[in-house]
Amino acid sequence: MLAAGGIATVAIGVVIGTISHVALRAGFWVKAKICGGSTTHEISLDPITLSLMWTKLKESGAPNTSDELFIGVTFDHDVLLKNHAGVHQWLVRRWNAFSIAVTSITGLVLSFAALSCLLKASLSTKWWAVMSIALLSFCVVAVLARRDTMGMLSFQARRASVSTNEG
Repeated sequence: MLAAGGIATVAIGVVIGTISHVALRAGFWVKAKICGGSTTHEISLDPITLSLMWTKLKESGAPNTSDELFIGVTFDHDVLLKNHAGVHQWLVRRWNAFSIAVTSITGLVLSFAALSCLLKASLSTKWWAVMSIALLSFCVVAVLARRDTMGMLSFQARRASVSTNEG
């Protein structure tokens, strides 16, 4: 019985994580088609930052904007991880905060759907209040953590002292 509960918990976690990722990708794709910008939630770089990262990666020519995700990840894992591990670790912590907040939002929304639609449960005003506060808190954390992450990547790209190893 305990093993079945553990398996179910892991399976539900995988489903929540997958739904979260798909929803973010779809949402950012739609946002990009309507407003422009990145088609992925994982990176948003302005053209100047993208160009600076490209230069710090010691690449020639102009960067292709369709490679934005790959340039950002390579900059973080090639330049920052090797030369500024503390900054890279900070970025990982902020990204984890974003990821946890988003999956928590998804889990709460799915729990609401399960309770109200599938189980036809009557939800009290207190439940709605707690749910609303939790959702708002997770949304604020997600927005701020993502903004912090993108801001730090941009800041690191602009720093003159951030470069790849010469060896």
